[in-house]
Amino acid sequence: PVTIDARTTGMGATVFKVKASGTSWVDAQWRPVRARWEAQLPRSYRIVKAKYDGKRVEGVDLRDGKPRYKLKRTLGTAATDLVAAFAWLMQIDLKPGSKIWVPAYDGRFIYNLTARPKKEIEIQIPAGPRRAVPVEVTLSRGKRFKKKVTYYLDPLTRTPYKLSFSYGALGSVDAVLTGEKRL
Repeated sequence: PVTIDARTTGMGATVFKVKASGTSWVDAQWRPVRARWEAQLPRSYRIVKAKYDGKRVEGVDLRDGKPRYKLKRTLGTAATDLVAAFAWLMQIDLKPGSKIWVPAYDGRFIYNLTARPKKEIEIQIPAGPRRAVPVEVTLSRGKRFKKKVTYYLDPLTRTPYKLSFSYGALGSVDAVLTGEKRL
């Protein structure tokens, strides 16, 4: 299982209060086989359930217990999802200038996820300065939708230190590693 727990705090919580937990169970290649994500949003409670079988993706997005979006697709290659992608990215070759692509499911749609590792830099996190490889991740669908995220990984252990992105009214958002639990 790969689990991500998140919540807004501080000023962000006054504008957009969210508490979420998502688990994707992955195979030996770090690709998801099933997933369940839950989120308490300002106006609804969301649950996403998904199954992956090779190139097939089947999922449902429930809002307050009612199906809002369903997806059943066969793709040209095995997909990842927005939780499993974090673990999958930790396993890729972080050679600066390389480009990695995979389809990614978010509970509603299939997107193109492209990752581009950059040169190693130093970043600041609560535990102090760390060397990290920024990986620029772009999630796109068609010509109209494009979101960019920068994922900072330790160059040796691949520990994720930070995730930076822009989010509408919240502006710039940094998700920073505050603790680590390995099984």
